[in-house]
Amino acid sequence: MFATRKQRQRRHEQLAQAHCLSPMFDRPLVEFKNEIDRLKSGTNRIINFDEDFYCNAYPDIKKAVERGEFECGYMHYLLFGQHEVRVTSTIDFRKRFGIAPSYPSTSSLFYPINAHAPRHYETNLMRLPQPDKRELTIFIPYLDASLFYAGYSIFFKDIAKIFGDFEKINVLVLESARNPELLTEFGSQLNILHYREALKITHAPTMAICFDTETFFMALEMLGGDASKIVYYCQDYEAGFFPFGTQYIRCEKALLKSENIIISTPFLRDFLERQGLLNAKRIYVKSPEISPFPVKMEKSKKIFCYFRPEFFNSRNLPEIILEAINAFSARHNGYEFYLVGTVEVSYSFEANGSKVYVLNKLPKDEYINLIGSCDAVVSMIYSAHPGVIAWQSAASGIPTVTNCFLQRDKDTIEKISKNIVVYDPHRDELADKMELALQMDKGDADFNREFYENKEPKDIRSFLLDITSE
Repeated sequence: MFATRKQRQRRHEQLAQAHCLSPMFDRPLVEFKNEIDRLKSGTNRIINFDEDFYCNAYPDIKKAVERGEFECGYMHYLLFGQHEVRVTSTIDFRKRFGIAPSYPSTSSLFYPINAHAPRHYETNLMRLPQPDKRELTIFIPYLDASLFYAGYSIFFKDIAKIFGDFEKINVLVLESARNPELLTEFGSQLNILHYREALKITHAPTMAICFDTETFFMALEMLGGDASKIVYYCQDYEAGFFPFGTQYIRCEKALLKSENIIISTPFLRDFLERQGLLNAKRIYVKSPEISPFPVKMEKSKKIFCYFRPEFFNSRNLPEIILEAINAFSARHNGYEFYLVGTVEVSYSFEANGSKVYVLNKLPKDEYINLIGSCDAVVSMIYSAHPGVIAWQSAASGIPTVTNCFLQRDKDTIEKISKNIVVYDPHRDELADKMELALQMDKGDADFNREFYENKEPKDIRSFLLDITSE
C-alpha cells in the first residue's frame, strides 16, 4: 500500500523533528535517515537503541508503528517516549549476553513500575532577565474541570488576593491543562502554559507558589534551587498517600526543604511539627471556612456518604464505607444511601435491599439540598488533614460520623461539635456508628469556632507579600 502525499509529508516532518532531538543532531539529515533504515532492518551502527525491545514492551507503540503513525519505535521515543518516561534498552544487552532483553506487560505482577528516577525539570528560569516589576509564577499539576473543586478552588481563591500586586502572572501546568477557562474569574492577566512551554516566559519570577510535592520540586529546580522565593501551599500530609519508599521520602523532603509554607489547618500543622517536618522560616496556618447550610428537619431515611473510590483517594476509606452499607442494610430496611464525590463515575445498585446512588460532582445548590435532606452524614479521611465536609454537616445540625487519626483523637473531635460521632477504624464497626448517628436529633446547629480556628496575626495576603519584600 502506497503512502499518500499527506502521509509522506507528515513522515518527513517527523524525521526532521526527531533528527533535532537525536544524538545525531549535528550530522546531516540524510545520514540520520540512513541510520533509521538500518535500525528498522536490525543493522544499526550509530543509534544504540533496541527497536524490538521498545515495540514489544509497549503494545500501543507497536500498533502505532503498524498503522504507519511512526516510521519506527525509535521515532516515537525521540518525539514522545523520552518525555513519557518509557523504558528503552540499548543493543549492548544482546551483544553482551547473546539473548534478547525482556520486559513484562503492564498487567504482570512483576511490571517494573518504579524503574525510573524521579522527574527532573531542566529549565532554569532564574537565568532570565530580572523583571522591572514583580512577576509571579504558579505551579500546579492539573487544570481540569473534573478536579477543580475543593483544594484547587481554595488554592486559587487564596492566592488571587495578591494577583493585583504583580505585573505578570504565569501559570505552569505539569500535566493536563484541558480547561484553562477555569481561571478566567481570577483575572485576564494569567498566562497559562504547559511546563514544557516554560521557555516562553521572558523574565525570572519574583516569587513562585506551588500546589503539592511534585510542583514544589518543579519550582525548586526551575528557580535554580532557591527555596526562599517559593511558597508551598500544603493541604495534606502527602507522604501518607504512598507506601514507604521513594515517593514517601520525596513528600517529606519537600516539607523539610520549604522555607515558606501555608498549611491548611491547625491539625495538619500540629502533626507536621510532631513529625519534625517543619523547618520553614515562615509558616501561615489557615482554618478552612465552615459555612453551615439549611437542614430539613423531617426524617427522610437518607444517608449521605462522601465517596472517593479513585486509587489516589484511599484515605477516604471507600471500601470500609461500602462494607458498612452492606452491614447496615442487613439490619435495617428502607434506607437510601447517596455516595457523592466521585469523578466521572455515576451509577446505582442495591445493597441488601437498600438503594445506593453513586454520584459525581454536583452543582452547589443541588449538593446543599441533598446533604441538607439527609438524616446522617458519613465522611472519612484517614489523614492528618481533617477535611471540611464533616465539620460543615455537623455545624449545620446533621449527625455526622467521621474518623479519628493520631493526634485528632476522640476527645479533640468531640470538642468541635456535639453532632459528631467519632469512628475509630481500628476498634469500631462503621455500621454501628451509623446507627448511633441516626438515633441523634437533627437540626441542632453546633460548632465550636474558638476551638477550631487558628488566629494568625496577619492575613494571607500580607504573609505572601512579605516574602517578596526581602
